[in-house]
Amino acid sequence: MPLKGIISFILLIFINLFLIAQPQDFTLILRKVPKGNRFLYQANDHIMFQYHDSIHSDTIIHISSESVRLKSNKQYQLNEITTIYRTDGRSFFINGSTKFPIAGVIFLTLTTINQALSNGKPLVIREHLIPSLALGFIGIVMIPFRIKRYHLNKRWELITVPS
Repeated sequence: MPLKGIISFILLIFINLFLIAQPQDFTLILRKVPKGNRFLYQANDHIMFQYHDSIHSDTIIHISSESVRLKSNKQYQLNEITTIYRTDGRSFFINGSTKFPIAGVIFLTLTTINQALSNGKPLVIREHLIPSLALGFIGIVMIPFRIKRYHLNKRWELITVPS
């Protein structure tokens, strides 16, 4: 009887050591300090950030309490990341910056073909050129708004919490 108790006790110790030795998973949180707005990053999420003077964009493999390991097998310290770039929720600007110029070119092409069929010669007239150029200009103006930058300072902070 005592032998079974000793064996089960040793088995419990090994199981506990195995459970304690497991690496703890963390969640990376970008949050606004006074309001509490936050964005969560976990393993296999895409992240884009500025580290010193260079911008890195990759998939997160592992998050520890003080660093992030990316798919490119590089590890970055959290306290040295200066800016986080996000494109989530900005699909109007992402799609608009490409679709408006394409719509302008298609409009100009179709109106020119229509003029060629009705008049016998292709003409690009001002009434058709102005809207197509305006659509292209709107797409160009939308380009800077595709990505939102969050500078890590007094308002935004990057923290890790156990998940």
